[in-house]
Order: sequence, then C-alpha cells, then structure tokens
Amino acid sequence: MEAFQRGDMDAIEEVVDGVLPWLWRLTGRGFLTTDGGVPVWVAGIDDPDIAAHQIEFIVAACLAPERRRVIDSEATFAGVVLDEQRVELRAFARRAGTLVDVASEEARREVPDEVEDIDALLTSGQAPSDAALTPDVERAQQAEALRAIKDAYVAGLDERSRQLVHERFVLGRTRAEVAGTFDCGVAAVTERELRVRRKLGHAVRRAHEHLDLGPAALDGLLSDRLLDPAVHPVTRERVRTDICRRIHIDTPRSFGARAVWAVGVSAVAFAAWLLMFLGVLPNPGDDVYPTPAVSAACKAPCAQGSDVTFEVTAPQDATDVAIAFVGADGVAKPLLFGPSGATISVPFGARVRAVPIPYLAPAPAASGTVLAVFSQRRLNEAEILGVANRTEAIEGTLTATTALGSRG
Repeated sequence: MEAFQRGDMDAIEEVVDGVLPWLWRLTGRGFLTTDGGVPVWVAGIDDPDIAAHQIEFIVAACLAPERRRVIDSEATFAGVVLDEQRVELRAFARRAGTLVDVASEEARREVPDEVEDIDALLTSGQAPSDAALTPDVERAQQAEALRAIKDAYVAGLDERSRQLVHERFVLGRTRAEVAGTFDCGVAAVTERELRVRRKLGHAVRRAHEHLDLGPAALDGLLSDRLLDPAVHPVTRERVRTDICRRIHIDTPRSFGARAVWAVGVSAVAFAAWLLMFLGVLPNPGDDVYPTPAVSAACKAPCAQGSDVTFEVTAPQDATDVAIAFVGADGVAKPLLFGPSGATISVPFGARVRAVPIPYLAPAPAASGTVLAVFSQRRLNEAEILGVANRTEAIEGTLTATTALGSRG
C-alpha cells in the first residue's frame, strides 16, 4: 500500500481492479439507503456507458492524493469507494428521477430481493453480493434485436476481423495478446478494432435511429453479454485506464517556461509555413486522397503466357482484391484469384500508394481490360465475377480498370 499511497500507477491500477467487479454490479443493480432520514431505493443504471462514467468519477474522487494517503489497506479503500458511491449515485438518482421513496410497506415490496441496503454493508464492512436482477421484457427484446444486427454484421466481416471479435470480445483478451496471435503490432489491432466498432455502430443506427451505442454497450453487444451484470474485460480495461487518466495531473509549468515554449512553437510553425510557401515542403493541397486503381505490366511486350505483374491502390476500408480479365465480348473471367478461387488480401501499404501484388498471372491471348475488384470481406469466385460482370451488387465492393495489350 506504500506504493499506492505515493501514487505509483501500477499499484493504483491493481487496487482499482479489486473494486471494479462489485462496483459495476452494484451500480447496475441499485441499492437501498436513506435520503434526509427517509428510506429510499436508488434504482440501478441500465445504460453501461452512463454506469462507466459514474464509476470513473466515483473511484477517481477516492484516489485524490489527500484521500489516498490515509488509505492503509484494500479493505479500507473498498469502504471509501462504497461510501462515495452511496453519496454520488443517490445524487445522480435524484437528478435523474430514479430515487424511489420506500417508506411505506407497499412501496418496499416493489423493491427486488436482490437489492441490498448499502448502509448495512458499510456498517458491517461486507462487500456487495454478486446477485443480479432479471432484465425487464423491453430490455430483453431490445438486446435480442441488437444481437440479430450484430450477428449479421459479424457474418459479413473478413476472416481476420471475425477472429478479432472472437479473441477480443468473446474471450476478453487484451490488444497486446491479440497482436501476439495475429503476429502484428498493437496499433494494427487497435485500428482494426476501432473500424469494427465504428461500422457496427453505423449498422445499429441504420436500424434504430435513436440508438447511439457507446463503447461499453458495444463491448457487451460484440460479446453477446449485453444483459450480463458482470463488467466485461474490455470495459474493465477501459474504465481502469480512464480512472488513471483522471488522477494523473501534471503540475503546470511557470508562466515564463510556458512563454518560452509558445515562442519556440510559433517559430517552428512560421518556418514550416515559409518552407511550404516557397515550395520546399508540400502543403496540404498537395495531399491528394489516393483513388483506387490497378495497373498491369509485363517485363517484355505482353504475349500469351507472359508473366503479368499488377499494382493496386486500394480503398481505405478494402481488405481483399481479385483481378479479372474482360475480353472483347465484355465477359469477365478470372485472371488473378486466390488458390481456392476467392479474393486475396490487399498488399500492405496499398491504401496509401500503388503497391505490387506479390503474385503473377499469365497474359491472356487477346487484348482486353484488366479489372480489379476490391472488397471489405473475402468473396468467392461467383461473387467476384458477379461484381465484375455487373450481375450482382455487393455492399462494400469497388472496381478499377486498366488496359492490357497482348499479342498472340
């Protein structure tokens, strides 16, 4: 606890981890207490993102330096947090209109048996139970509708993104652990996860305009734990991080030091602007968003059977690509597909500039057009040719063409 008292972040995270599970359950379940001497029921918070925000505020308040210095054990900290929760959630319920007077016997019978008296818990020094309330019919129906949207969305993801959903949300692994499984960096996992979250949120809003799910709700939806009273590992990780951010406040520098930095930054900014004005550095107008494209070339003049190399510039959300050949008859045929006839992964860096595909294809016997089909998920041969021949419209696909001159 000495490291905790002096503000060591690792020690603080460990202590915070100890209270989050029961604190999350109690926030969602609610509790009994008194308000001005009147027995009241503080109803639980259904929205997981509102619950997360309240918990972050409560725990961060208990971790203020002057309060942290007098906490000598994890049990003491748990008692401080429980008392702070009683005060803050009672005030929140009063503002939200969810504070119920239960002075009468009839009103008291409306309180679920699982709801505990927080004053009694504080007096006895006991931790709250793991009891859970049965969700009402409306919440259960909404959860089922959202699950159907999520299942349809995940089914349309590429294989790597589906694996991410399973590893990160179903199994509750950290981004570092997922990166180890994928053999890539944590930044790549983070970028893919954020893209999955963003597009699932769009899918939900298309079906239910009034629903704008926050991070904690998306955690529960992606893991099929939307009604689970336990805190999801990903939510727990985020709440712990946000709490530590709230209490990590640097002492402001003196005005003189800040003035020196301001002058220095202004000088650098002016120098950069001057270099852009003189054409030494590119300016924002030179930063053109790359247009999806494909190019095809042979080392020598293309003849039937010659090796053709391809370079592609992919759309930002594309994960897969396939190359078809459109002859004089206007019918698209496979030219560069995966071994099983499916699309192949977009080469690394192709979302920024033209990058070669690390596979070759034999040049056709006749002149025609090379057509690249980009997609946000793996497509089979029939789907690729359907898009190329314009007989099938698949969401998230885009095409680009280039000429290929061949001599038989």
